[in-house]
Amino acid sequence: MRFQESSIAEATGDIVIVIDADCMLNRDFLQAHADAHSYLDGDVVIGPLNIESEDAAPLPFLFDLENNPRRALDLSDLQDPVNLESFLNCITRNFSIKKSAIIEPLFDPLFSYSMDPNSGFGWEDVEMGYRLYKRGIRPKFTNDAFTVHISHASSVPESEKVARSLKNFWRLYEKHPELGFVARRWSLSTFAKLKTFGAACGASVAGNEDVDKLNDYFSRISRTASSKPVKRRLRVLTYRWHVPHQYELYKLGHEFYLATGLGSPLCEMWEFGQRPFPPNAKFIKADKIREEEFDLALLHFDENVLSYENTNGEIGPEWGAAFRWFAENLSLPKIAVCHGTPQFHGQYTPGYSGDDLMTVIERRGRAWSIT
Repeated sequence: MRFQESSIAEATGDIVIVIDADCMLNRDFLQAHADAHSYLDGDVVIGPLNIESEDAAPLPFLFDLENNPRRALDLSDLQDPVNLESFLNCITRNFSIKKSAIIEPLFDPLFSYSMDPNSGFGWEDVEMGYRLYKRGIRPKFTNDAFTVHISHASSVPESEKVARSLKNFWRLYEKHPELGFVARRWSLSTFAKLKTFGAACGASVAGNEDVDKLNDYFSRISRTASSKPVKRRLRVLTYRWHVPHQYELYKLGHEFYLATGLGSPLCEMWEFGQRPFPPNAKFIKADKIREEEFDLALLHFDENVLSYENTNGEIGPEWGAAFRWFAENLSLPKIAVCHGTPQFHGQYTPGYSGDDLMTVIERRGRAWSIT
């Protein structure tokens, strides 16, 4: 860890990439990280990682993934597979950060590993990611950069590795007591996996001081209300609308399919000048939509979608075509998100000075029900 920090301190570039020595990078790795940083909408970039070579020859395996890049994400073993841009996925098998964002050591020496039996093992990456998160830094995920970890035998017996991992896992919550609430789903499931793996490889879990502390800590965490764990990413059918809002929404990590060919020109393309296209979004033509392949529909609208006649000719009926198509043709469960305010007098009439200026235009006529 001291070597990492000294190397980071000596780096002179605008972007610092931190990668474990036993990882192989795809040929577009550096370009993909530079491209992701170029949008200036984040200080950290991450991507698919923990792809094990297993028994395959590492280099041919890497070449195969380069020819089938979608498979890289499928094989990736992320800490948080639901929210790809979670701080939990800030792992130094695929991680870069702007040099200007490094205002303190990235890694806490408390989590260093050594031959000293009192030293722990692992979780320094998650601890780093959480400190960045608390500073307001949000990772950005790119599918275009991935790494393959060359699988090899551990130099430490598995039972000892688990015991040391539990030691650092407790240090994680001792240093950040609120982390169990911030990342509750991951915290509880990871602790359970550590105990199960420890028992399977003969590690002494019963009577382990760190396990006892963690049991006490998580007994308090697990008594509080929680949402049901998400076992898979939802497939959401939607359409392009206000790009900056949708870009933030897609950080939920589910799969979003943006329908085209619905009669709204706005919905036909992404606005790259506002935000990059998220890796968990893709366009789909209307005639290719099969409702049974989706979990729900997400409808975007504003005040002009159903009452374009109040816009003084600035907006036509095509503005609401995608909304109407979704409302009239889909039987999927629907969530409608409003991006606007009520229409008001003078909104589209420069110089308007009537007595009703800025008063809301009361809606008359047809009402819509989204079910």
